Amino acid sequence: MPAIWYEAHIKTPDMNVRGVTLPGIPFIIIGFNEHVAWGLPNTQIGVMDFYLEKISNGSYLYNGEWRPLKVVEEPIRVKGYGAYLLKVNITANGPIISTKGAPISFRWVGNAGYMNDNSGVTRQVLAIYLVNKAKSYEDLVNALRYWDIPSQNWAFIDRENNYGIIIPGLFPYRSVRLPDGDVVRVIGSRSILNGSGGYAWEGYVPYEQIPRTINPQRGWAAAPNQMSVGPYYPYFILGSWWDPGARAQRIYQLLSSKDKHSVEDMMKYQSDIYLWYASSSIPTLIRAVEGYRDLSPVELKALEILRSWDYRMDKNLVAPTIWWAWFSALYDESFAKIYTDHGIKLRLYPTEDALVWLIHNMPSSKWFGGNLSDAARKALSKAISSLKAIYGDDINSWVWGKVHRLYIAHLSGLKPLSIEPVPEDGASATLMNAGFQYDLRNLGREVFVRTGPSWRIIAYVERGSIKAYGIYPGGQSENPVSDYYKNFFDTWYSYKYRELDLPTNPEAVRSKIATIDIVPG
Repeated sequence: MPAIWYEAHIKTPDMNVRGVTLPGIPFIIIGFNEHVAWGLPNTQIGVMDFYLEKISNGSYLYNGEWRPLKVVEEPIRVKGYGAYLLKVNITANGPIISTKGAPISFRWVGNAGYMNDNSGVTRQVLAIYLVNKAKSYEDLVNALRYWDIPSQNWAFIDRENNYGIIIPGLFPYRSVRLPDGDVVRVIGSRSILNGSGGYAWEGYVPYEQIPRTINPQRGWAAAPNQMSVGPYYPYFILGSWWDPGARAQRIYQLLSSKDKHSVEDMMKYQSDIYLWYASSSIPTLIRAVEGYRDLSPVELKALEILRSWDYRMDKNLVAPTIWWAWFSALYDESFAKIYTDHGIKLRLYPTEDALVWLIHNMPSSKWFGGNLSDAARKALSKAISSLKAIYGDDINSWVWGKVHRLYIAHLSGLKPLSIEPVPEDGASATLMNAGFQYDLRNLGREVFVRTGPSWRIIAYVERGSIKAYGIYPGGQSENPVSDYYKNFFDTWYSYKYRELDLPTNPEAVRSKIATIDIVPG
């Protein structure tokens, strides 16, 4: 808090557009006008690199020669103290951002600029202006030629029912020679690169080659943060953190279930809390352990609850808690040793889909100690013991909402200015995204849902016109004592929406305006 977005309606002689934007941006970032509508989930495609530099006596090694560091003094003005001059050393790769230890430089599209000339000039404000006034999907696609950063999945529809997804942005690539002699053009990186040459950006992917799908034959397109391209794309993309695909699987299930989908269906889909990971692995895990004769009464009851579960991560159910704890414990038994042996607290890889794949395809994997049944049995015992220690012996009280809570904090961290913790549906891999790590260490701690939908929008075509519904958690005001500071939260939390109309004349707007008169004394 305050909310990331705020709603706005902009009417000028050449545009009539509504949606949400950010403070300081004079255009609508996600929304619709009379002709097109658009949304933009993240792509996770890398647009920055880090380089390990070799530096000596004010010079750095690059392409076999020592070059003098470029030094720029950046004045940082501090109230009451004048200006502090920060000296920034710059190499051919970019500014050195580390102040201690090894010298690490940083190259990013935002400071390289659209000409890749270190100018820092990018053009996304022009792009969003042209998007706001677009009259067709062709206009929108042409406008996004200027969308340099950040890369986003631009999902769109126009009033003629053309639809699709395009991923504009400046994607820097380099050529890498493989051991077999083949040369691959690579976007992004997963590690710190050698800064002494050989990994420089060669340019940006031409706009005509950026990923896109327009009016696909199957009748729909989806972009829930997963890998954006297939294996035959001419550039090899190393993403930073793609969604493993469980949400994409669920979207496929829902959209393939019937030929036509209503606005009400789409509202249900956005609040869908069915967990594909659970449905695809629980039957196998239950079979793996049900033959053990030493299962306790509580463990047997837990298995019974899981057998009758519909795989919905409902905050009022016990089954999601048991699943989460069991899966977390199995992850610990399989992968966590990698981290604990090296003193690493944060666990990023492998992602949960890797564990699901091993459960199905390699039950004798060394990650399970050669036996999935034994690993699953041990994990079940650990999960149940952990839940009992925190929430007591009554298994019926282990509802998901006790473990999985949403807390929308104020930027200052002050609790009175925040939205108090509430039980939350979903998980990181449900369509109603509510990110929460699979880690038993979170039990009983002040650990909350980390990610979720900051803006829900449903746009559709009705009788040749664009219509829309939307909602975000928060309110239009940044003032904590205002009635409009968080008045949208309950609507958002209960999966409801506000209809977003698009007035075309001043009279229609005036009827919905309220004013506040502040009278001195």
